[in-house]
Amino acid sequence: MIQRILSVQKMYPGVVTPFNIGMHTAKMLYHMMLKDGVAPEPLNIDLKVTKRCNAHCEFCFADIGSGEELPVEAYSSLAKAFKKKKAFFITGGEPFLRADIYELFKAIKDEGHEVGAVTNSSLIKKEDYVKLKILDSLVLSVHGTKEVHDALLGVRSFDRAMQILHYLSRMKPRPYLLVNSVVNDGTRDKLGLLKQECRDADEFRVSNISFLLKEELKNHKSESRRRFGEEIVTTQYIAPDVPKKPEHIEGELYPDLTESEIVSWYSHKFITKRRCLYIHSSVFVAENGDVHPCQYYKYPVGNIKSQPLKEIWNSPKMRKFRREISAKLLPGCSRCCKLL
Repeated sequence: MIQRILSVQKMYPGVVTPFNIGMHTAKMLYHMMLKDGVAPEPLNIDLKVTKRCNAHCEFCFADIGSGEELPVEAYSSLAKAFKKKKAFFITGGEPFLRADIYELFKAIKDEGHEVGAVTNSSLIKKEDYVKLKILDSLVLSVHGTKEVHDALLGVRSFDRAMQILHYLSRMKPRPYLLVNSVVNDGTRDKLGLLKQECRDADEFRVSNISFLLKEELKNHKSESRRRFGEEIVTTQYIAPDVPKKPEHIEGELYPDLTESEIVSWYSHKFITKRRCLYIHSSVFVAENGDVHPCQYYKYPVGNIKSQPLKEIWNSPKMRKFRREISAKLLPGCSRCCKLL
């Protein structure tokens, strides 16, 4: 947990301060003790700005396709509503498919907030590298050495990612550079080599693959109907079988599991005593304005086009979700990278 907080602090140094974390934690624990489902104002706001993506990673949990996309003005208004500095994380799909992505970054920055983004790097033009310095953090998805990565994504982006790392690492000021690599068969035994190739990054993170098995999905559907009166749709990757357990990791493992948890993670029944604190400190806004309590669930609790996010944050539906998940995780929460 400490390791994760320190990593996020480097990504958003103006938001994740000892004072802010201390105050937020105290208020969060107070309401958790009351079991009222209320949470202090979020520190982090995840914005999925598009469903479109030009890659096809097998293990991706994002809901990919086409559909409505909010204009920059909507994000500017959202950012303006929060007077205290927040961490906005821009995701997708592939965010850089939006022609106005740099205007979107600037609109949020102009309201005094910190901004991070994730990308597969393929669409960032060389002449636009300098524009990336507006960001406070940049997460580059690199899921293997060149041949493995480019084949896995279906787009040639490895060389571009290395160029971006090299270019930005020599700039001042510049965003915090994090490489995220999901464990997969093609790169499992080459993580040391990949880490060396990504040496210009500030942090090289190896992510356990998040997945559900078919039986777990079945249990999730029935339990969510029983507890919430409706099925909570999960976007988790549904694996045909348990992926092979990684034996040796070169880099920071995410989430930072114990050895016994790793064994359980890569088994037919993941058992954990961890809890979800994400729903008490972060929120996920989809590309059409729907607000979801979690990035893995399609469970709209409101829409920012018709209601301020501040009101949605502690709405009855959101509070019920927090109470339920705080009492007991859903089967669909299994192997979530956010559990602490």
